[in-house]
Amino acid sequence: MKGQVSIEFVSLLSMGLLASSILVTAVQDRNIAVQDRNEYVRAEKIAQKVAYKIEYVMADQESQVDLEFSPQLDETYNVNITSNKVTAGTRERSAGVQTAYTGSNHTLHTNKSYQVSYDEGVVIE
Repeated sequence: MKGQVSIEFVSLLSMGLLASSILVTAVQDRNIAVQDRNEYVRAEKIAQKVAYKIEYVMADQESQVDLEFSPQLDETYNVNITSNKVTAGTRERSAGVQTAYTGSNHTLHTNKSYQVSYDEGVVIE
């Protein structure tokens, strides 16, 4: 009788541990997916900001805008500006935004400030 009770207890305990490990694995996978999505959204917002500033200067050629990134970004994002596209991201994740810009290629980093102006085309310094 005592043996049967201990076997049932061990069986119930092992089933509980198995269910717990499955639940923890599922939560961890979901957390990774959410982190990936957040990184993509952040990169997309950065690309949109850069594209907006460039197109603003293209529309109002006498304007000059500062391009500054939030110091609260947890890592440096690389921003690549090519003809018709602005791409921002890290090594793991990047996002792109279409733009009307057709000038030369630029690479920016979010740990620096830039100035966008117009002089026979968009100039990024």
